[in-house]
Amino acid sequence: MSERRFSVGFCYDLSCGDTMKRFAAILLLAVLSFACTLPISAQRSVTEGNARPSSKTIKRQKKLAKRQVKAQRKAQKQYAQAQRKANKKARRHRHR
Repeated sequence: MSERRFSVGFCYDLSCGDTMKRFAAILLLAVLSFACTLPISAQRSVTEGNARPSSKTIKRQKKLAKRQVKAQRKAQKQYAQAQRKANKKARRHRHR
């Protein structure tokens, strides 16, 4: 009884280089078909993440930064005023 071998016969007549070219072409085809199946919204989100912020967003951020600086300045003024008042009160009580 003779042995039977089961194998794929598309590589018997080809050299190693031709086999690698076929493999690379099939792999490229698989990758491209997968990329085409992605939804358009997923493809857009990558480019929008790298985009420059709009002028409206920039204005809003500047305005917020100004408010924060103003609030910080006001807090420093109030602290300084409270310190002066406390020092003045302390000097009055020392002289008695």
